[in-house]
Amino acid sequence: MEAHALLQEAGDLVNLQEAAFQLGYGGWWFGKLEEAWPWWAESRAIARQLGDSGLEARALTMQGGIRYFQGRIPEAIAMRQAAVALSETGGSRAKWAAAVLRYGYLVALTKSFDEGLRLTESSIQPLEEAGEKWELASALNLTARIHFLRGTPTSGMSYFERALAVSKEINDTGFRPEIERTMAEALLQLDDLEGAASHAEAGVEVVAADDVASIGSTTMVLGLVRARQERREEAETLLRKALATGESSDYVSERWEYYLALGQFLLAQGRAPEAEEWIAKMREIIALYGPASPLAGYVERRLAATVRTEAGAQ
Repeated sequence: MEAHALLQEAGDLVNLQEAAFQLGYGGWWFGKLEEAWPWWAESRAIARQLGDSGLEARALTMQGGIRYFQGRIPEAIAMRQAAVALSETGGSRAKWAAAVLRYGYLVALTKSFDEGLRLTESSIQPLEEAGEKWELASALNLTARIHFLRGTPTSGMSYFERALAVSKEINDTGFRPEIERTMAEALLQLDDLEGAASHAEAGVEVVAADDVASIGSTTMVLGLVRARQERREEAETLLRKALATGESSDYVSERWEYYLALGQFLLAQGRAPEAEEWIAKMREIIALYGPASPLAGYVERRLAATVRTEAGAQ
């Protein structure tokens, strides 16, 4: 904040733009998204003043991220699509790739896993060539995550492995917890319980104390692993703790994961009446993604598989 004030006083627009952009992460990590919004709005305005469309696209992409997590998904898509168009008018190829990556992920969640994959995969090579390793780790992880949601986890494993290697290389703690936890979920899908446990535990260990979203998501996945290990009491404690963390932040659009995890757990324990509340909440959040969202099919397949397993155990 002090540096921002000094740069503002000096009229140093180049560094002021970067300072404003970095200050936006304060609200982002703590799950207080409206606190991030004015910083990225300022960063975007200064980038426009400087005539740097690449930096303007970067800030607009993050503003789209705020709207996504708030559950204002049509706005998020429009902003991220505009960021891609803006990045095509100037700036580096890496800035274009970063914009395409995050737009592509929203396409996957709202329209088509296949189309989303095409877009996220197209971002990987430019980021690799530019040496943008933080963004590269994100691109590899989001591509792998789409494969997981799509039901093709085997195809996603090489992306997970590369994402993890890049993240470790740069000592990243921002994306690494998300890589570890989604890799654990994919390994659960592949019935590799030992591998899933290893990555779920690693995710919990490396998450930063101020990264509210990843504290919730890594705790949730560890709960899923404990459930598969038949450590039911611990699993339920972790899943409820994760859900409370998720609900305490502004990350509305991803609460469906917590509701699904707890609902699935309760169904598997033969506690269907208790599960109904969380399944209903999950469907409310999934509806925010629109009628064409492939997420609806994903969550219903998971619920149906749980019901079949429970029926078979009786």
